[in-house]
Amino acid sequence: MINRPSTPRILSDLATELEREILPLLSDSVAQIRLQMVMTVMGHCAVRSGNETAWMTEESASYLEYARKVLEATGDERVRHAIEAVEPLTDLRLPAVITHYSRASEALATALDISMDAELEPLITEGEELLRMRIANEQAVTGASEYAGR
Repeated sequence: MINRPSTPRILSDLATELEREILPLLSDSVAQIRLQMVMTVMGHCAVRSGNETAWMTEESASYLEYARKVLEATGDERVRHAIEAVEPLTDLRLPAVITHYSRASEALATALDISMDAELEPLITEGEELLRMRIANEQAVTGASEYAGR
């Protein structure tokens, strides 16, 4: 019995069950590899489902902070409009968080473009570091692994 039925726990328990009970029954090596690929994806989904909202809200806050710095340094109206397009996050359901994250990402992209146009090296460096952080989070979610046979 699962006494803490969180999505990460359910996915993890399903992957464990497949590995323990189903994988040993498969004699076909292709079927074994396919099942192992499914279990790997389930593991990544378990990590993602447990952290996705937190990662997106944390990143969004960093992106907006950066965009405000660029706005302060440049006064560029495109940055101001990109920031204003990001409404406060009051709904923590995934679709709302994704929309908030997407708009904050647009603010980051706009601000980085403006900082590059203005040749503001410290802000360019900071923006590039935010992009590296984003990639690192994405790699943590996907495991940055290649799937066998794909």
